[in-house]
Amino acid sequence: MALVQINWNPPRRQLRWFGLAGVAVFGVVGAVIFFTHRIFWFELSAPAARATGWALWAVAAGCGVLAPTVPAALRPLYVGLSIVALPIGLVVSHVLLGVVFYAAITPLALLFRLIGRDALHRRLDPDAKTYWTPREEARDIKRYFRQF
Repeated sequence: MALVQINWNPPRRQLRWFGLAGVAVFGVVGAVIFFTHRIFWFELSAPAARATGWALWAVAAGCGVLAPTVPAALRPLYVGLSIVALPIGLVVSHVLLGVVFYAAITPLALLFRLIGRDALHRRLDPDAKTYWTPREEARDIKRYFRQF
């Protein structure tokens, strides 16, 4: 079983929401490209920016018309964008997890080693008779009904 799966047959309600979100996203992205003549860090010529802006506005208008009337017509766009977004999401999530681990958790672990912190009490003591930690016994029986 995969962690993330593509919904090949989304319900009508999900397609309606996708269409409404598509109106906003495609409309805003089309406007940004149309007026700034750039996509992220790529410069576009004025005719290319105008054509791309108009194309995205056409997709936004199509989503706006199809979402409330015939949401099933948005299924190919939904599935296509899901197929494109899945590998991007997998790569970005793994990269972010790696960055967080190596930028935050590893230095913290090294710092704890330097200062000698042993939160789990894993350090071996050859003179110890046992490694059991003494705990107080629960006296009140009501505690068992309030476990957390």
